[in-house]
Amino acid sequence: MSRYESSGSSVQTEIEKIFPPENTRLYTRSLFVILLKGTDLGSVFKVVGKEETTIAELKDMIYEKNMNDFKDKKIDANKLNLWLVDIPYDTNNSKLSTLQSRRDMDKENIIIQELGGKKLSPVDDIGDIFTSNSKNIRIIVQPPATTASVYTGK
Repeated sequence: MSRYESSGSSVQTEIEKIFPPENTRLYTRSLFVILLKGTDLGSVFKVVGKEETTIAELKDMIYEKNMNDFKDKKIDANKLNLWLVDIPYDTNNSKLSTLQSRRDMDKENIIIQELGGKKLSPVDDIGDIFTSNSKNIRIIVQPPATTASVYTGK
């Protein structure tokens, strides 16, 4: 072998010195298309995070992008429920139709049964959940139900 040729293993070894396998997640970014429950489909937004970003940190990122909506309703980032879904955004399909037509999306069973949603845990890393970027709606944000104070006169 000439000095200008390299075997696959030596190239791989050099890459592993620069990006050790245990650290490759630190350099990979994921893109998420997100819909805030109760908004129209024109309000979807994107968030980019690293694979080691936790769902709790993703909630903070979502909160920052929608701060005015959440502040007005006095909702904290840690109270948001995030649902994993996979709904094609650019083609007509039953899940997209359900998302557009349902007015009772605050009911968790609707998200689970009709949209195939799975509630995300705040301690999970996004790299463990999302394996590829997608232009589909991947997350539905469900703010907590607000309860009005009732004055009893006592």
